[in-house]
Amino acid sequence: GDHATLERRVEQLLATGGRRGRSRDAIPQLYALILERWENDFDRDRPELVWDAMALIACARRGVAESELLELLGDASGPLPRAFWSPLRLAAGEALSEHAGLLTFAHDYVRQAVAERYLGVGDHEQWAHAELARYFAARPRTSTRVLEELPWQLVKARGWEQLYEVLADPRFTDALAASRDYELTGYWLELDGLATEPAVRA
Repeated sequence: GDHATLERRVEQLLATGGRRGRSRDAIPQLYALILERWENDFDRDRPELVWDAMALIACARRGVAESELLELLGDASGPLPRAFWSPLRLAAGEALSEHAGLLTFAHDYVRQAVAERYLGVGDHEQWAHAELARYFAARPRTSTRVLEELPWQLVKARGWEQLYEVLADPRFTDALAASRDYELTGYWLELDGLATEPAVRA
């Protein structure tokens, strides 16, 4: 890093131990500093890359495939170039893990730091769920990834009209019932609960 600020940086990192020396609190604080460092290093070419990537990984139900994440982070011209993503992925190292081809956080300390730094700010958590819902809504509705992510993301994004539309599609409901019937019932109960809520007075 920058040798001119090395001493101050070391003091900042050591301070995460806290005066009380509680390691349970210190580790998420340390990861918060790491996230800040990633922002300084990797947000220059693609603004808010770290913020968006970490929020999307955090809000995915099962995790996200790298190809899915690159498409989510891209724009109208196409997926995010790997030249932007690969340095961040390498820097993240063991903070991210991959299971069955899906990226997720390796442990709760990282998830907690991401939640506190990104998801609690404004409507960014709602944005992440809405982006994931939009992405999976554009995929074949009977695919495994769509079945496990789309309705769940719509509930989290409070996209009730779109959830009703999805559940009204016989192809989708037949496929979901065949693999996870209890989830299909749960989603209908979500909508039924909205229909039976008493009107709120202004």
